[in-house]
Amino acid sequence: MLIATTKNGLLFSLANQKDRPFLLKLRQSEEFFCPCCNEKVVLKLGTKRIFHFSHQRGSECRFQMEPETEYHLAGKLQLYYWLQQQHVNPLLEPYEKKIQQRPDLLFTYRNRTYVIEYQCSPISEQLFMKRTKQYILHGYNPIWVIGAKQIKRKSGRSYSLSNFQSMFLAEILKKQWIIRSYCPDTAHFITLHQILPLSIRNVLANIDIAKASKMSIQTMLSPHFKAPPFAREWLASLQTYKKNMLHSPTAYKNPIIQELYQHGETLTSLPPEIGLPVPSAPLVYSPPIIWQIYLYLDLLKEKQINDLIYVQDVYEVFKRRLVKGDIKIRKIPFYSTSHYLEVIKEYIHLLEKVDVLKKLATDTFKVKRKIIALKEKERQFNDDYYETMINDHFISIRERS
Repeated sequence: MLIATTKNGLLFSLANQKDRPFLLKLRQSEEFFCPCCNEKVVLKLGTKRIFHFSHQRGSECRFQMEPETEYHLAGKLQLYYWLQQQHVNPLLEPYEKKIQQRPDLLFTYRNRTYVIEYQCSPISEQLFMKRTKQYILHGYNPIWVIGAKQIKRKSGRSYSLSNFQSMFLAEILKKQWIIRSYCPDTAHFITLHQILPLSIRNVLANIDIAKASKMSIQTMLSPHFKAPPFAREWLASLQTYKKNMLHSPTAYKNPIIQELYQHGETLTSLPPEIGLPVPSAPLVYSPPIIWQIYLYLDLLKEKQINDLIYVQDVYEVFKRRLVKGDIKIRKIPFYSTSHYLEVIKEYIHLLEKVDVLKKLATDTFKVKRKIIALKEKERQFNDDYYETMINDHFISIRERS
């Protein structure tokens, strides 16, 4: 904690207190208390850590459940100083009685009240969801920022995201998904964007690194990235992912591989239209290749040229697989569990873009070209085509948003 109250009930902040002799003397004559639970707290003035307040051992304060590391304290302070430079009059660790929560930072910008939660260690999904929903319910705009040490880069544009890290997904204008992070060691904002899930944990993404001194409040709240999707790299990674699934020691137990086999299919023989990325794919926990395989096996595979496909039928297939647990939705605080409808809609529009479907009415399509498997040489030949179509699809989806 960086804020405490004195025995006279006045708030005392350590944000701008660097005079250790003064604080040592003050500690002898003053008592400090937690603004949330009113328990007595200790003023810590070590030489290796940032000055801070700490609850005494055995404390039952529910705000003391997450010990703050030096990294966390430094990041919170730096974000506070940065907000001061943005002239938005930030509050550090304010206790909001009406919702009984204490965000790391609170500020008002363009007549909207924002709270920043800077999170450097995992918390439960339930707590993450509860905090966010409480903020929104009471008119706050929550901004979750993850400690940059949590961002795990594997190679190139490949990143690994745990369930906890995925909860920081935020949608900005025109269906662009980002994860905001901050590094106090380098004083940089680090933003993952153009996020496309490949598997449950692995995503492809672009990264933007900006000095805090160069970052404006408007850019932080509403960043804009012009880089196009990297469809070619995604398609290549998808082929690698499928081969890794097949060569896994437990491949014979994989339910998706078993079900494909029962239908006379294999992962490597799948049509190129199965497993394509769509802008809202991060909303679904199951990888695109998985939920699109189920749509293919349950509905698309048997459709012939000129057969009709109704969007509602696609929804029902998806819902049945949800109920069975074959497909799972990702829980993101800002979205309802019905958001998968948007993902399906985008996939149908992509099938229209690649000339598989022809739109007859808002919710009715006709099969224009039957989905069939391609040989490896044909697949490689078609990479350019699908790369172009995917990029065009992302652009058109965002333009319509």
